Amino acid sequence: MTTLRWELFLTEDPRRGTYDLGIAYEAPGNQKTEREARKIAAFRRLHKQCIGDKIKGPVKKGTFATEEWKDGSLVINGACIRKLTKIVTQTRYSGATQLVSYKLYFDSLQDANRLASVVGFASYPSVENGRWFFTMPTRIRDDTDEWESYLNPAKEREKSRQQPGH
Repeated sequence: MTTLRWELFLTEDPRRGTYDLGIAYEAPGNQKTEREARKIAAFRRLHKQCIGDKIKGPVKKGTFATEEWKDGSLVINGACIRKLTKIVTQTRYSGATQLVSYKLYFDSLQDANRLASVVGFASYPSVENGRWFFTMPTRIRDDTDEWESYLNPAKEREKSRQQPGH
């Protein structure tokens, strides 16, 4: 099992007054072995590959492009994000704040759905103060059903078509 953490950041798109989405992948702070570091790097590569495949594949409306920076960050150009907020909670015993998810705001449901389908792991879009938004967790484990359905969307569709009892 590997847990991948990421930090989302905005990169301004001056042509539209919106932002592109940047994803900085990071390993847990207490990395003990080189083997764990390799597992996390492989997980990160797989997520980047999935994003690239989804951009080239079924998502045809609008245009996305990816750009990889030297530090390993991935930027998704054309995301049309208006605002990003961080959702934090306080840990029970120490009282320290911990980042648990992000809220990304959009002008339209179409923009929100388009990015959510590419990035994966997002909640269903909702409306707040006239803007569409979805939330995204800051980490994902590679042994979850959510990760499996992200990697194999055709398999998930096939499961949903099967009727119970047959």
